[in-house]
Amino acid sequence: MAVVGVATACLSHRSRYGTPYWDTGFFAIQFIDMVAFSLLVWQGLRMRHDPPAHKRLMLLATLAISNAGWGRMLGPSVAGVMGTGFGGTWVIDFSVITLILVAFLAYDAITRGRPHPVVVRGSLFISVLGLVACWCYPQPWWQSISARLLAP
Repeated sequence: MAVVGVATACLSHRSRYGTPYWDTGFFAIQFIDMVAFSLLVWQGLRMRHDPPAHKRLMLLATLAISNAGWGRMLGPSVAGVMGTGFGGTWVIDFSVITLILVAFLAYDAITRGRPHPVVVRGSLFISVLGLVACWCYPQPWWQSISARLLAP
């Protein structure tokens, strides 16, 4: 998934090269999503001996890449109101994920008496990487780097 995800992002951007739809900054979100997914799956595979932790890590990994769907659903309406700067990008791509993470933490707290440590650490990891991706997205230095990486 990580290799195919990055390859798909690169090919998608290259197919839009030179058109108004070529958004080099967006590669930050796609790339960071694949990093988050890969690291959470890798840790989940390492924790196979601990079924509750393994299960939670695999769910967190899936959640880490779900922002593509949420972004397509929320994108047009939010971008029209908030724009595509840091705040607008965060709302479009990570607000729903954050709500799901809060619900996940609450579910664990209710059913286990406290959140599972893997969910706490994984939620923080996804949240921090989401903030980094949203911060990089509009930055000229990132757009320059990704344009060089993605140009055919």
